[in-house]
Amino acid sequence: MAKSQDELFELIQKMTVSEKGYFRKHYSSQSSGQNNYMRLFDVYEKLNEFDDSQIKKNLEGETFLKHLSRVKNYLYHQLLKGLNAYHAEKSIDHKLQQMIREVELLFYKTLTQQAQKVLQRAKKQAYEYERFKVVLELLDWEKKLINSTLYAAHGSEEMERLHKEEKLILKTLNEEADSWYKLVQCNVHLKMQGFRSPKSKEHIEGVLNDPLLASDSNSLSTKARLGLYDALAYYYEAQVDYGRSYVFRKKIYQIWREQHGNHQKYFARQEVSFLNHYMVACQYSYQFEELDELLKYAKQLPEELGSYANEEIRQVLFQSIFYIESNMLCSGGRYQEGLEMVEREQKQLDYYLPKLNKIFQSGFLYNLAHMHFGAQNYDRALDYVNELLDLKSDPRQFYFNMAASMFSIIVHFELGNDEILSSLVRSTKRKIKDREHRKKGETLLLNFFKKVPSFITFDTVMIAELTKLKHDLTRVLEDPYEKRAIDYFNYLGWIESKLTGVTFQRIAIKQFETAQEELSKEVTELMKVA
Repeated sequence: MAKSQDELFELIQKMTVSEKGYFRKHYSSQSSGQNNYMRLFDVYEKLNEFDDSQIKKNLEGETFLKHLSRVKNYLYHQLLKGLNAYHAEKSIDHKLQQMIREVELLFYKTLTQQAQKVLQRAKKQAYEYERFKVVLELLDWEKKLINSTLYAAHGSEEMERLHKEEKLILKTLNEEADSWYKLVQCNVHLKMQGFRSPKSKEHIEGVLNDPLLASDSNSLSTKARLGLYDALAYYYEAQVDYGRSYVFRKKIYQIWREQHGNHQKYFARQEVSFLNHYMVACQYSYQFEELDELLKYAKQLPEELGSYANEEIRQVLFQSIFYIESNMLCSGGRYQEGLEMVEREQKQLDYYLPKLNKIFQSGFLYNLAHMHFGAQNYDRALDYVNELLDLKSDPRQFYFNMAASMFSIIVHFELGNDEILSSLVRSTKRKIKDREHRKKGETLLLNFFKKVPSFITFDTVMIAELTKLKHDLTRVLEDPYEKRAIDYFNYLGWIESKLTGVTFQRIAIKQFETAQEELSKEVTELMKVA
């Protein structure tokens, strides 16, 4: 089967049902001689994956097949035009660009006063939505309009005002560029290298140790402030300082709502992104009353956005809500409730899961395995763990991939699969052997499971080894770098359940309640000085 990248296929695959319907309706009505292009569109739409030979087979007998490349190129550009028209009224950027084209048209018709009226309306909206690059473009047109009148209607004060305004916009754009670059530096470093050593911590602190952060943040544009606060939030998340991360995520969302809350339909993607980060921060900082309200809001957001809530936004909202709720249930030991939620949402899961990228698919599968493990359905937990390992997740998620391998070992331990256990321990140790920063917690766990087959039938030896593992692991996890590395599973709770005979679920519930009480107090103190 011939497979390759095909831009037309990729574009059609990304189109929503409503976008395709709009294109069919408007394009097919334009000319009765366009059947070749609609025929090609129909063939591409039915493909699940790109297959050049299948396309040619489906088009066998069509006269345009000999000119297929040209027909594909024409259809591709027609689709872009159709998408542009479909989304025109839903984009403030499109509206502003349309007004700039009107200014240009009126300018070349020498209708200077009319051009000036349109320009001022456009500037007002550009400032309102903080589209400073557009403001800069409009200032350039304003200068052209002044030049065209040979300065007759403009005094020196007007010229000075224009000059100062342009310099201020350039300064604002420079600050926005700096804040974006700091955010990107933090994100790239954290995703590619992690936050696992003092050297890594020093690097990120160097990025954030800048006069821009020490300046009066209220003097910055909303975009610049959001970028800087976003970088700080990532920094604290990487340090496992979820209290301070929550403070900044809440600030980000509040600032965004103050600036764009009345125009959220034009910024639906941003709304969903900031809301998602805020909800995750609430989850990790145990702000559950606040999180419940945010989840209720998120669930009704598509209805509030109406036609602005496209397929992509609905998908992101579903994955965010489901992932956060499943995380909460797993963390709180409410595994059966989690499985019941999965059953209720099964239809939506079947629809959305194949559409998600591997990072989100991995997270869903891990939570499903975790729920079954906590409910002592070890065979089903193993099914999901194996599916997760077969997925071959993004290699940048090294610690998550390691967590999946470690989880697989624990499931096989519970199932008594001694031979498989030994093989898994060896392969997992090989994975971390050449890593720059090997973690003590991982090593302790792997060394314990390596010895398991030799003492699994001797209860006294097993208890002694588990007791030692608990003691050593507790000390190791006092280091935030170590805690972050094995933060995906409650290893200490699992060890406690083996030592006491109390179910893993009951211990998870108790530990969760204690952690919630402690972190809630910490967050309350942080908010007093925020």
